[in-house]
Amino acid sequence: MDVITLTHSEAENCAETLCNEIDFQPDLVIGVLNGAQFLIEQFKKSEKFASSSFVEVKLQRESEKIKKNKLVSKILKILPYSILNKLRIVESQKVKRKTKKIDFLDLNSKKVILDNLPNIDVKKILIIDDALDSGKTMYLIKKKLSEKYPNLTEIKSAVIAWTINQSIVKPDYYVYKNTLVRYPWSKDFKH
Repeated sequence: MDVITLTHSEAENCAETLCNEIDFQPDLVIGVLNGAQFLIEQFKKSEKFASSSFVEVKLQRESEKIKKNKLVSKILKILPYSILNKLRIVESQKVKRKTKKIDFLDLNSKKVILDNLPNIDVKKILIIDDALDSGKTMYLIKKKLSEKYPNLTEIKSAVIAWTINQSIVKPDYYVYKNTLVRYPWSKDFKH
């Protein structure tokens, strides 16, 4: 599996490419933070989404808790990319193994709080994120949105990187597939 590092301008180009690929007009665009914060700003600039409402949602992943540790954060900043790339590949392989063993009964029992959703009539939703790994986050968000908006006709997803081909949710739009992407906002990005 390849690991690539994007500069800020390359990330902007990817966001533009992704934006251009989307072939439907959503009523609501939901960005999964933290990665989608950048995408939201890029999508808001597009005429294509001028009539869409935008909302940000935040879900904490287990690996993020580890990366937020101050000591781990300092170590990530000093390690060379060659080692960081190997760590990313190992982490991805671990996620891939876990994806094959997902307990949907347990997953469906997880509570997802999306408290800032607008009370508007929504037919079409686009969920955007920087990357889709196992697909659990996207699965939970889609499930919650279907409950919140019973008149939904379409939920689509768009990501820059679809990292694991066997994810439980497949994105509708993506720029990279089976590629691990280091973004300018990644914890292991070197400025």
